[in-house]
Amino acid sequence: MVGLSTGKFRCVLLTPEGKLLDCRAGSVVLPGHDGMIGLLRNHAPMLCKLGWGIVEVKEIADRMDAYFLVNGGFARISENYLTILANDVLTFDSMEQDEAETIVSRAKSVLVGGAYVRQIEKMDPEKARLVVKLGRLAGM
Repeated sequence: MVGLSTGKFRCVLLTPEGKLLDCRAGSVVLPGHDGMIGLLRNHAPMLCKLGWGIVEVKEIADRMDAYFLVNGGFARISENYLTILANDVLTFDSMEQDEAETIVSRAKSVLVGGAYVRQIEKMDPEKARLVVKLGRLAGM
């Protein structure tokens, strides 16, 4: 017998610029404003505010796992349909490899550099840490 939480559900990620993802996923982990939230098929209906963090979309039917750095927005799941409305999103999926590596390299320099480097790169240490993590998840 198949458990209630096995299988896939619809996952859509929207930004002010448009749709970034529309797929069937086995699981999603997203950054709620007060901690990480894991979602599987048949999750109870929920609406939550998003914080800074990485959205991990796993077990996608026709592609590899997807990772997105989000900053703010909302997520709603109901009847096996997850909608993520994100204010600000960074993903390396549609970038050239060298452009993505440059962003990760700059984030690493912010982490090891002082306030001067942070000011030049215009990136706070928390965002830099998340960008480096996103780069690792994306295989860089």
